[in-house]
Amino acid sequence: MRLFQYILVFFALLLGTLASAQNNSIKFINLSIKEGLSQSSVNHVLQDKRGFMWFGTQDGLNRYDGFNYTVLKHNPSDSFSISDNYINVIFEDKIGNLWIGTEGGLNKFNPETERFTVYKSDVLATNILSNNSVLSIAEDSLGFLWIGTESGLNKFNPKQEKFTRFFHNKTDPNSISNNRVKVLYTDKSGTLWIGTDFGLNAYEQKQNKFSRYYSNIIDPNTLSNNIILSVIEDKEGFIWIGTNDGLNRFNKINKKITRIYSKENDSKSLSHNVINTLFEDESGSLWVGTSGGGLNRYKKDVGHFSNFQYHSNIPSSLANNIVYSIYEDRTGTLWLGTNGGISKFDHNKQNFQHYRNSI
Repeated sequence: MRLFQYILVFFALLLGTLASAQNNSIKFINLSIKEGLSQSSVNHVLQDKRGFMWFGTQDGLNRYDGFNYTVLKHNPSDSFSISDNYINVIFEDKIGNLWIGTEGGLNKFNPETERFTVYKSDVLATNILSNNSVLSIAEDSLGFLWIGTESGLNKFNPKQEKFTRFFHNKTDPNSISNNRVKVLYTDKSGTLWIGTDFGLNAYEQKQNKFSRYYSNIIDPNTLSNNIILSVIEDKEGFIWIGTNDGLNRFNKINKKITRIYSKENDSKSLSHNVINTLFEDESGSLWVGTSGGGLNRYKKDVGHFSNFQYHSNIPSSLANNIVYSIYEDRTGTLWLGTNGGISKFDHNKQNFQHYRNSI
């Protein structure tokens, strides 16, 4: 009788494992360099107003029309080519201009001429870009672009084509907390959130000042870590902050912060504490891309995480456990930029499709 019970338990576990595997069924499509990605480390993903998908890699900008890939790279003999091949961020403004932040300057792409206008730093000028390593881009309600760089925050006036620089000032408590600006995000109220290597900042244009939020080990109502990697606002108005050590939920009304960490031996907790990217889909699920723990989906109504990871023995798993970017296209499909190519997640079929180069 006991043997029979053991057999039942074994088959129940086996069926559960198979059901889980089927639920996360994934398909790969491997593409050559000629027809696929220029490089497998995909830092950013975006769909423009015309429907093209854009993939920013560490060696080239890729445009995908649903059938073919066009790779755009720097050409030293062409002054209208993109300024650098290492793409950090892709952003589309309200009127449809495409802006690309690279390790070699800021680029504005003209889809009609297929040409780039390049903005670069110059130590002798003050009304231009503060640094050529462009890490983040956002737009405010007045149409100004905000450019985060390796050294300084920039406000760009597109009509005058002039930059206003913001730097940390040790003697000014209302200045930005740090000069390395990794994250920029404008919430529904118009507040600009700035994630730096030392603290989170909220910029109010009317007061022209930065409010700072830091981590304090002995105060649980502070950020879990001072290195900010991602910021979004959800449908309920909470600000979610991904850091180098933990996920945080910020209540703008009472200013309270809730920390969320990965828990050992807890399959329903966050899979990893380094949070590279955050995204909320139309259903309200929060998607969390980590640096080593794959992809997490957080359903707020049940309060736990589901995890998707790469498995070498399962060819239909996530492309890589380092997830840099998450984007939802017009059909509701999630595109994930990872350190091993692009994973395309179909909400309805519950499977991934992968796009890699052949190297």
